[in-house]
Formats: sequence, structure tokens, C-alpha cells
Amino acid sequence: PFPLVKVLRLATLHEDALAAFAKDKIGMETAQALTLTEDCAKQIEALNQYGNSAHQIRRFLTQETIASDHRYFVFVGHESYAAAGGSMTADLFADDGEGYLRALPADEKAALLALLVAGQINGTVPKGGGTDQRNVRFEQIAMYSGADMAEKWEAPLAFYEKLRKPVLLKLLDKHVGKGAAVNCAKMKKSELAAEVAKRLSGRGWIPAPLAIAAAQANEPEAQRPEALAA
Repeated sequence: PFPLVKVLRLATLHEDALAAFAKDKIGMETAQALTLTEDCAKQIEALNQYGNSAHQIRRFLTQETIASDHRYFVFVGHESYAAAGGSMTADLFADDGEGYLRALPADEKAALLALLVAGQINGTVPKGGGTDQRNVRFEQIAMYSGADMAEKWEAPLAFYEKLRKPVLLKLLDKHVGKGAAVNCAKMKKSELAAEVAKRLSGRGWIPAPLAIAAAQANEPEAQRPEALAA
């Protein structure tokens, strides 16, 4: 027997679509494809454009969605996706229970998936620096998620205490001014670290590996700034 839930879904179709179905102007597959949206206006638009073509209607109604078997969604999982505010339209007539993720415009759905994926991947830079495809993909994901470490994190004193004195002076010279570096050149390292932490506080400085460079994300061969080493 035809499951009741499927009958009820078909019953939600626009009256014109139901009339076309009753008169055999469209087949069962087309009617099922139209149920991919609850927007009656969208159903009629699809019906007027593609008639009895179930494939074209299905493609039209899912063009702003991502299939639930997409590798990002499989990696993230339905529970995490839903908890982050993502919505999903179930395809009740799919043999494998497939569905479509409705995260609205392409930028928004990419951002949502990227944010969830980014929370589960390792984007650390290998010792000695360097670039590989893994790092490039990590930066692409970070950009989509809108990650800006300068807004989320500020280096603590303990971080500066691990840097070499020449590196600390270079930071002062670049981000505060040459005069500041000259004035602090004779300080002991511990004092210098404290001074640098104080001077750079609130300036939005972060180590190079934490900075997401938009241009580099699409240029696998681009040379990244070397990480500050202790």
C-alpha cells in the first residue's frame, strides 16, 4: 500500500497540479517531484516551464539546495547541521531517503557547511612552514565560515615570552614604529615580551598562520609568510 505520509504530501500540491495529475497531463513521477517544495507558486512555475518532465522539475526545485549525500553533509552529520540552524527538505519518494539541505542562497549554505566542517578539521601549519593542498582547502573553508581570528583571539603574554628577542623587536618596528623598537632594544627579553604584549594589545595583530588570506586560497602555489618561531 502507498504510505499515508506520501499521500498526504501529494495532497498538498497546488490545485492546478492536482487537476493536471487527475487528467493524466502529468505522471506520478512529476507529481512527486513537485512535492519538493511547499511553495505553491513555485510548483506552478515549475509545472508551466517543464510540463511533465519530472527530471527538469526536480532539478529546478533543488537548484538552491545541496543533496544530503554531499560529502560535506555526510562529514558533518544531520544532528550538527540541524543544531547550527540548517533546515532540510525530505524527499519522501526517494528510494534511499535522500533529502535536500535548504540553507537559502549559495553563500549562506556554503558558509553554514564550512563553519561546521571547520570545527572538525586540523588546519595547523607544518613545522617549518610550507603550503600544500590541505592548507589551501582549510583557508577556503575558513573564509566561507567568516572566521577572523583577529576578532576572536589576542596573543597572551605567555605567547610573546616564547618568541626570540629579534622577533619581538621586529614586531615593534613593524606594528608600532621604528622608534619603539630602538627604545626597547636594550630591555631584557622578559621585559621586552611584556612591553610588546602591551603595545600590540588592541591592534588586531595575530601570527601569520592564523591569518586567512583571500588571495592565497585560490592560489595553491602562493608563498605564505613564514610562521614566527620561538
